[in-house]
Amino acid sequence: MDPNETNSLYKRAPPSLDFSPADTSDHEEKELLGPTSNEKDCVAIDCEMVGAGDGGLDNELARVSIVDYGGKVIMDTFVKPRKPVTDYRTAVSGVHPEDLKDAPDFKTVQNQVKRTLKGKFVVGHSLYFDFRSLKIFCPKELKRDTALYPVIRAMWNGSSPSLKNLAFFVFGIQIQDGIHDSVEDAMASMIVYRHYEIQWEEYILLQGSKAVFEEQIFCYYCRRNGHMKYDCDAWKKNQLRRLAKQESSSENQESST
Repeated sequence: MDPNETNSLYKRAPPSLDFSPADTSDHEEKELLGPTSNEKDCVAIDCEMVGAGDGGLDNELARVSIVDYGGKVIMDTFVKPRKPVTDYRTAVSGVHPEDLKDAPDFKTVQNQVKRTLKGKFVVGHSLYFDFRSLKIFCPKELKRDTALYPVIRAMWNGSSPSLKNLAFFVFGIQIQDGIHDSVEDAMASMIVYRHYEIQWEEYILLQGSKAVFEEQIFCYYCRRNGHMKYDCDAWKKNQLRRLAKQESSSENQESST
């Protein structure tokens, strides 16, 4: 997506979705916890990764994008990975080697993100992965994770839908058509949040800390708590065995011809 077309995704949203500033006039006189109180204090973030290590299985931050409440891009930068890249994952990440050649280093980008997010509510889809890759702590009270919102999960029988499926099946918006674009994904997350915003914030106001949702840190591969699948040593070993088997099969096919 062209960063200059800051509201292009908003324009593609169905007419029934109103993304003008939130109207709370029909609600009780009360100060909501979140962004309906001050739209300037709400942003959405998304990150893209490349692969490092054997088989490119280790995630390395390669791009960070942040948009404001209205969909305007306020930060979009590539990041020089801290480890040698072994798989740019271009077909998915959209990142090419030349994009990272003169990119700022990780610490520079991390500090810029910290300054941009300071004191703001942060919208995103599976924010755990974004903040983990940035090595930044964000208080759970400031997170608005569209992958965890119960109303959304209920539509997927308690599971978290992908952002692509959520945008398409609920809002009729096509994203990630071929490759991921962190600007587009951040915009899509903000669209989802703004659709549920007043309902979401009132729920938090009524439920207090019980309504603050956190990602369950659980590996569905080894069935243990404390890490996700992509950080699982057992999963990585299995993937490396699979890759080695594929390479061996390809070599055998070439030799037979």
